[in-house]
Amino acid sequence: MSHETQFDGAVALRSAAVQPVRVGFLGAGLIAHAHAFGLADSPTPVTISAVYDPDHERSSQFASHFAAHAAPDVASVIEASDAVYVCTWTSEHRALVELVVAASRAVFCEKPLATNLADATAVTDSVLRAQVTNQAGLVLRYSPAFALLRHHRSVVRA
Repeated sequence: MSHETQFDGAVALRSAAVQPVRVGFLGAGLIAHAHAFGLADSPTPVTISAVYDPDHERSSQFASHFAAHAAPDVASVIEASDAVYVCTWTSEHRALVELVVAASRAVFCEKPLATNLADATAVTDSVLRAQVTNQAGLVLRYSPAFALLRHHRSVVRA
């Protein structure tokens, strides 16, 4: 497998041996860029298929930098992708994740998952029902503080 990263403009991700996973981005801000750059080191061949951001200039810049298509809407990103990163305002996560999983696409949702417990539960339920590969971008999940919270939650439930 080979992939190529160019730092003089667009970042091209490719492999001659395997069909790349088409990854779309909903949101084109700082965290979307961090995730897109992280994909350059993926052992799995990846191509960034499309991006949508309500700020069309931001979408265009992201698309240009990562050799992707600046999509006109959310549905176009989902249709063009095998997996979708949701890197938007937290208030938009539930609706976007539900759209992605309804189309049977794998989904990565940046933290926090939701602005309230009801929406977080609904997001969880939707990915479980859809049985799609999913991940929340919570790098602190193994933090001792979170382990303590999990412990206290389990004690309360018992």
